[in-house]
Amino acid sequence: MSAFRLTKDDEFLNRMATAARWLLMVQHENGTWTRYSDDGMCSCSFDVRIASSMLAFSHETGNEQIYDAAVRCLDQVAGRTGDGWIEQWESSAEAWVSSNSIAGILRGFLESVPLLDDADRLQAATEEVATALFRRAEIDGRIAGRYSRSPKGQIRGDLKSVCLAGTSQLAWCWLRLYSVNNDVRLLNLALKAIDTVTLRQRVRSWDPYTVGAIPGFRTFGKRERILSFSNRATKSYLDALIELGDVSCAKEDVR
Repeated sequence: MSAFRLTKDDEFLNRMATAARWLLMVQHENGTWTRYSDDGMCSCSFDVRIASSMLAFSHETGNEQIYDAAVRCLDQVAGRTGDGWIEQWESSAEAWVSSNSIAGILRGFLESVPLLDDADRLQAATEEVATALFRRAEIDGRIAGRYSRSPKGQIRGDLKSVCLAGTSQLAWCWLRLYSVNNDVRLLNLALKAIDTVTLRQRVRSWDPYTVGAIPGFRTFGKRERILSFSNRATKSYLDALIELGDVSCAKEDVR
């Protein structure tokens, strides 16, 4: 979609139409896309991002079928929101959900809200989850790598884990919400999140291919990808910096 908007090349639009028709064909009636997924499981994060892309396509073309399919998915996920959490987040027995999966859903919501005819429900769900995570991070003093909900219904973070992709994506989400409601607390936490990732960016190395990358991280209490670099984390960090620039420019224009 971005390529089409920048170039106005109809070939990109034709390719999008082909992809959107296929996604429409393989979507389940409940709005999910488990067919052809890697493990056959429902992933709210991936599904919401699919839906937001389909919404963008329908907004550009006026395709009502694609619009309805996207709304069907978003309604399914938003309907599971309560007390700042989404039940059965990844449709698995795992109680913990990575901050990257949470942020992926929030980002899909935020990108979808401006494109919906009736966005009140989705906007409310977005603000509820984003605010709950914001409050949890304020209490903990930092962003955890994964979250769950306790038997008493309280959101809790696993402070032994760090997910830099999730930290960057949450920063993006809080910046986007700040641009809407001007809550400076969101801006402050987003800046702290970006600083956290910035301190871990590789800026000097004997290997030039690692300069600029976000290094590996400890997740779920295990020594996982401890020496590797993450394309997703680096891309999400770049997105957060771009969003920060856009927010700064918008505020300057208002002044």
